[in-house]
Amino acid sequence: MLVVFRDDDGLVSFGLTEKAARSRTDPLVVSAWFVNSLDDDAERRLTAVVRTAAGG
Repeated sequence: MLVVFRDDDGLVSFGLTEKAARSRTDPLVVSAWFVNSLDDDAERRLTAVVRTAAGG
């Protein structure tokens, strides 16, 4: 699994590669997000996403 942060003209995106563990039951799987700011709540949510994608 690869976690990607990308900064394009001040717009930060966060994404996961296709090797990430994801839901097999949901037909629409989120694999990228825009990050408007990195406060404590956003950091907790990103941490949870990475842990889930890593299978843990």
